[in-house]
Amino acid sequence: MFSQVENLPAFAGLSADGAAFAARHIGPTPAEQAAMLHTVGADSLDTLTAQTLPAAIRVEQPLGLGGRLDRNTGA
Repeated sequence: MFSQVENLPAFAGLSADGAAFAARHIGPTPAEQAAMLHTVGADSLDTLTAQTLPAAIRVEQPLGLGGRLDRNTGA
């Protein structure tokens, strides 16, 4: 069964150590981010956000979600 799953397009490029998966989910490198911003004509993520997210739905203050939880204990 596993041999069928690993042939699915969603799993293409996954290595045994998960490096490709991690790279895809960690986000762009600073150089990739700079290239993206240059492509869309923004000089920062804040500028891009201001250009694309309507002011009426932006929240300017922190959301007050509290502290982070420990991934091992949940506390």
